Amino acid sequence: LLRMEEMGEEEDDLDQEEEEEEDMEGEEFSVPEEGPPILHPCSNDLSDQFTMPWVTRFTSKYTNRNERILILQSNVWPGAYTFTFEKLCESIYVGWGHKYVARNMVLKHLPPVLEEYPHGEEDFIETTDPTPEEEEAYRLSLIKKVKKVNEEHLDEYDDELSPETNTEDEDEA
Repeated sequence: LLRMEEMGEEEDDLDQEEEEEEDMEGEEFSVPEEGPPILHPCSNDLSDQFTMPWVTRFTSKYTNRNERILILQSNVWPGAYTFTFEKLCESIYVGWGHKYVARNMVLKHLPPVLEEYPHGEEDFIETTDPTPEEEEAYRLSLIKKVKKVNEEHLDEYDDELSPETNTEDEDEA
């Protein structure tokens, strides 16, 4: 009986420890993460290297002022853009992950695709499409040609294997 009471006390101690650990874990997640602000003024980007760190423009000059989207393009990070419209602000980066450097490697563009076989106007002839009857007649003429060619080859084959030609070949040998 004493042993059972001791085991019960041990279980209670383990339960209390687990609850304390769970409370500690919950406290860790409730602490907000602190870091630099997501957005900061563009004036913070000024440096001696760049005269204008951002280029600003609207999407159109001809639409209503309330319908325009403001686009900011970074000169520090080529490929970084920010779009703002009313209270909406989105940023996108499409690039190689390198800051702009005046001596930066310029990527060479591929040469334009050359035509392997240049075509002139004389290469293309315009004709009218054949009627279904003309197509059927053409198909039948092709079938007749194939049959005729096959019969000629069969005749040659028959001549080679005929008994008369075989005996002549043996007599010559």
